[in-house]
Amino acid sequence: MTARERGEPLADTDSACLEFEWVPSAHLLVAYHANGSVDDDTWDEYVYAVHTNLGPDLRCLVWNEGGRPTTDQQRRLVSATQDAKVPVAIVSSSIAVRFIVSALALVNRHVRYFPVDQVNNALAYLCKDASQRGAAVDALERIRKRATLRE
Repeated sequence: MTARERGEPLADTDSACLEFEWVPSAHLLVAYHANGSVDDDTWDEYVYAVHTNLGPDLRCLVWNEGGRPTTDQQRRLVSATQDAKVPVAIVSSSIAVRFIVSALALVNRHVRYFPVDQVNNALAYLCKDASQRGAAVDALERIRKRATLRE
């Protein structure tokens, strides 16, 4: 159960390294994961957002600076997706993240890793047209800025 579901305020997210935003026009959840650990309340909010928006059109874009979910957090995400095969593009320069993406791809073959210099390929994988790609880039810029302000 998430903090939201318990009616509790979210944990102080100054130390959180995960920001995300739902982009309804593109049916896309965009996330920025900085280098570090995500607290459980923030992770559960992210899982809640994924679960709430599950459907045939859901897609996820994750820009990752090297942080990664714990094994338990990964399990909660897999459980919440109810075996849905959501297309996910994870953009990162981290070898460790690439390894984790490989493990996640065993559960969902639609999870793909893209090096930072191939972000346009990640957007093409997820977005149907230039309008959706623009909305995704705008959302990513907003959440990266929010994350930077919290550092």
